[in-house]
Amino acid sequence: MMGMRRLLDISSQRLIKILELFALGEQNLSFKDIARHVKASVRTVHDDIARIKERWGDKLSIEVSPKSGISVKGCSIFTFEKICKEIFNESQSLLLFQGIFFNPYRNNEFHEAIVFASHSTLSRMIKKFNGKRVDDTGIRILKNKAGYYLYAPDEQQFRRLCTCFTLEIEGLDKSLFEQWLKEYQISFADDYINEIIRRINPNIDEFYDDRAFKYDATFFLVSLIRELQGFHAEPYPIDYEPEITEELLRLVRKKFPAVTKNALNAICIGLKLHHTDIRKDRDWHKIRPCFDTFLNNALKIIGVPAEENWLEEAYTVLGKLYNLGLWFNIKASTLFDRVEYFAQLFKRKNRAVYDYLYRETEIMSAKLGVNLTFNFHKILFWLCVRIPDFSGVTIKKKLLVIGDYSELHTEFLANFIEENINGAKSRKVETIPFYLGKGEPLPPPESFDIIASTMPNIASVYPELSSKGMAVVNDYPTEENIADLKNLLSGLKMQLD
Repeated sequence: MMGMRRLLDISSQRLIKILELFALGEQNLSFKDIARHVKASVRTVHDDIARIKERWGDKLSIEVSPKSGISVKGCSIFTFEKICKEIFNESQSLLLFQGIFFNPYRNNEFHEAIVFASHSTLSRMIKKFNGKRVDDTGIRILKNKAGYYLYAPDEQQFRRLCTCFTLEIEGLDKSLFEQWLKEYQISFADDYINEIIRRINPNIDEFYDDRAFKYDATFFLVSLIRELQGFHAEPYPIDYEPEITEELLRLVRKKFPAVTKNALNAICIGLKLHHTDIRKDRDWHKIRPCFDTFLNNALKIIGVPAEENWLEEAYTVLGKLYNLGLWFNIKASTLFDRVEYFAQLFKRKNRAVYDYLYRETEIMSAKLGVNLTFNFHKILFWLCVRIPDFSGVTIKKKLLVIGDYSELHTEFLANFIEENINGAKSRKVETIPFYLGKGEPLPPPESFDIIASTMPNIASVYPELSSKGMAVVNDYPTEENIADLKNLLSGLKMQLD
């Protein structure tokens, strides 16, 4: 779940960090570079690289050169994900979680046999699991007279996190669920679970796909297991109660005769929250303008207008993330999240666009009063998939040109500087003229990246400009003036990187 990799032993964490470097495009790194990144000795990194070559040499092509460093070919995100899952699925941590999740209230001897560990090792593993995390959820392994169990201060949150964890590690029909599914004679090749999910929420939207079904099916089973074990979730205080029909109750009881109507009610609310149509929310008239502003600002940087059909899909995507932010405002693990690595690669390629969209997401979150930044990478991924132009767009830097001689001269300066910086093909800078003689208020400094002015002492007139990079230009800008402005812009790029 949260901070999943922290549950692994140190050597496994280190292997993942090394592979992560190459999966994100780093090549020709020296052993010293890698050692510094993973906080280990050069000798240890040598051993790690040898272990990676021996274990996954059939998937990766690793070249080691004294001059050019280490190069790993074939470490795509797909390959990285598969190797990470192998590392995690062989760990004692997964066995511990699996044992306690499916078999609560069992004693030390039971779990020592499950994880193949001594009493002292089991105690250390539990202590590590319970250790303070930066993004803590309060989930703990506790013990009473009967034995160990998983405690969560918010049961619905725990079920969502456990669902994500299960899907990231293996999926429904492997590892965590494989034996349990066999015991209850459930197969996802038949229609039993599908029929339950459809009956719970018959108004599933047109964008419901296989991934969404797998999530809902896993959430249903995770919730069902917890309810049958006696861990009950309080329904969220929403404006409606789901209708638990006798037909739905009978259908569930075919496989799970002990389930109660109250338990099914809590499960149904947890599922319905994932698919609540945001356009039917009583506050939609307040939510929509925030969505529209974000989408318009996002599309503005590539010069594409919002189309009605596209907007409907956008409202569905943002609406689901809004619901997650409203009811499940916790950042889940990103260890096996391919969207996370897609976003990291995008960030390396186009940091300016990444930062721009993130700021717009922050602004939208502040207006809504719901944090969508936890799901920012999902928004970014969706925008890129729907509008591939995002991957290559360049955000113009804004340059405020302050003139003191005349309005026409100030406009000349702005046009001259823009043409000389951009050249014939590039359009990286937009200049905005501001003539002091008109007596108008200065535009907000935060709207601009750098300042050019004919007045050397402009910061004494407008102290709010002192935090900006500034260059003085002549009435007819010289090559040196243009070079100074280019250096300022280059410095901005370095800061972003």
